[in-house]
Amino acid sequence: MTVFIRAALLFFCLLLAAPCAFAGDHGLLRETAGVVQVHSRGAEDWVLVRRTPLQLAAGDSVRTGYGARAFVDCADGSRLELGASGEMALVEDSRYRVDAELAQGSLKVSAKTDSLRSFQLRTPVAVATLRGMKAEVAVEVFLGGRTVIDLHQGLLGVEDFHGSAVLLHPNERLEVDAGGMGNPNLMPAPGEMRRMRFHERMQRELALDLAKESEQSAAARELELEEYQAGKVFIDANGDLVRVEEFMLRPASNEFKLVVLNGTQAGLSYFYYLGTFNQSLPANLAIPFSQLAGAAGTAPSYWLTGFQAGWGTTRDTVVEIGQGGHPIDLNNDGDPGDQVSWLFNSSNNSYLNVSGQPVFETLFDRYGLYVDGTLKYGWSGNNVQSTADQQAALVTNTDPITGAFLPAPLPIQSVSVTYPDPAKLQQTVYASYSDGTFLQFSNQAFVYGGGAAGPTGATGPAFNAGLTAFNVEQGVTASEFDGRSIDLVIAPKTLLQTGLLP
Repeated sequence: MTVFIRAALLFFCLLLAAPCAFAGDHGLLRETAGVVQVHSRGAEDWVLVRRTPLQLAAGDSVRTGYGARAFVDCADGSRLELGASGEMALVEDSRYRVDAELAQGSLKVSAKTDSLRSFQLRTPVAVATLRGMKAEVAVEVFLGGRTVIDLHQGLLGVEDFHGSAVLLHPNERLEVDAGGMGNPNLMPAPGEMRRMRFHERMQRELALDLAKESEQSAAARELELEEYQAGKVFIDANGDLVRVEEFMLRPASNEFKLVVLNGTQAGLSYFYYLGTFNQSLPANLAIPFSQLAGAAGTAPSYWLTGFQAGWGTTRDTVVEIGQGGHPIDLNNDGDPGDQVSWLFNSSNNSYLNVSGQPVFETLFDRYGLYVDGTLKYGWSGNNVQSTADQQAALVTNTDPITGAFLPAPLPIQSVSVTYPDPAKLQQTVYASYSDGTFLQFSNQAFVYGGGAAGPTGATGPAFNAGLTAFNVEQGVTASEFDGRSIDLVIAPKTLLQTGLLP
C-alpha cells in the first residue's frame, strides 16, 4: 500500500466513524507535544504545527518527531493519541465511516460506533474493525510492518492479508506480521511491555533513517541554514544506539533557536541555543549564521545582542547566558591577550588564517555560567571593549544576570583544553574551581556506524576543522552531577558556528 510504504505520519480525525460536529466532519488536532507536522491532501510539503487547535480533513496526514505526541478529538468524544516517531493517514472521514492507516509508530484509540457508523484501522499487515459500541485499544507498528495490538476494552475484529481472522477480547494481545497472525495472548505487565518495545522501536527508526536519501542525511548532520526539522539514528562512539532529533525555530523576527534531542535506552538528553540578533533575520539564515563566529575585514551586519545555551537531562543542567552583545575588533583593541589568528568559515567548514586583519567578534557585557541552577562563573560590565575588560568585571557576590546577592563568594575558575589521545579526534575542556569542584566537556568525533574517528594528531583549529567530516559526541560532567553525565550526539557545525568549541 502506497501510504504505508511512503509512510508519513499521516494523521486524521480518524477513527470515529462518528460524524464530528466540526464543519464538514473535520477532526480537531487538539494538542501537540514536541515536533509535529501536518501534510494536507494535495500539498507538496509537510508543515510544522505551531498552534493548536487545528482542523484536519480526510486525506490529511500527521507525523511526530522523537519524543513527540499528537492528540486528535472528534465531536462524539472519541480520542486519538499518536505517539513518538509515528505516521498515520486519515483515508476516509464521514458521518458513516472512518478509515485510518497507521504506517509506523504507536496509536492509542478511544473510539465509539453504532449501527450507522463504523471504524476501521489499517496497518501494513492487518485490518482492525471495531465490533462493539466502544473500544480502548493500543496499536504499534514495528520494523517490517509487524503489528502489535493490545485491546483494553471492547471487541475488535482483526484480519490479516492471508484470509485469517480473529475476534480480540479485552486484555488480549495479538501480533501480526507479513507471514500472518499469531494467537491472542494476555497482555504483559506495563513494565515488561515498555522494555520489550524500546529496543524494537529504536531498530525500526534506524532502518527507516538509513533509507533516507544522502542529501537528507547530510542536512541532518550539517544543520541546513533554513527552518527545518530532521531526525537521525546513530551508533555512537561507544556502540550505543541513539536517536537524534534536530530542529530550528524562530520565536521572534530577530531570534532563532536550535534544539537537539537525544534518546537512548538510558533516557533523554537535550541541547538548545537561543540567539537574539541586533535586527530582524532574513528568510535564509546563511548570512547571519556565517557571521556568528566572527567577521574578518569589516564589521558584521548581524551580531548577537544576547544568547542562552543549555545542556540537560531530566536531572541535570548546564546553562550559559550572555547579554549586552556588541562586535569588537579584537586584533586592534589594544589587548594582546585576545588576538585572533584563525576564524571558522561556515561556507566550506574550514578555518581561515586572519592574522593581522581586523577581526570582529561579539563581546558580552554580562555573562553567567550555571550548573544545576547555581552560578559558577560570570562577569558584569558596561560596554566592555576587550576580554581583559570582561575579566576585570568578574563578579564575586552578585548574579550578573539577575543582580541577586549570592549566599557565598564565587570560587576562582581555571580552564584547560587538552587532547588526551593523539590517535583520535578527542578534546577535553576542563574547568576547575578553587572550592574543589569542576565542570568538564569531552568532545569525541565518531564515524556513522559507530567507533571513534581517527587517527590524527590535530589540535586547536585543525582539530575543530577535522570534526566537520564526522559526527560529534559530547559528554558533560560536573561535581554537582554525582557521577551522572549529559551525553549528546550533535552536529559539529552547530558547535563551531555558535562558538561553543574553544
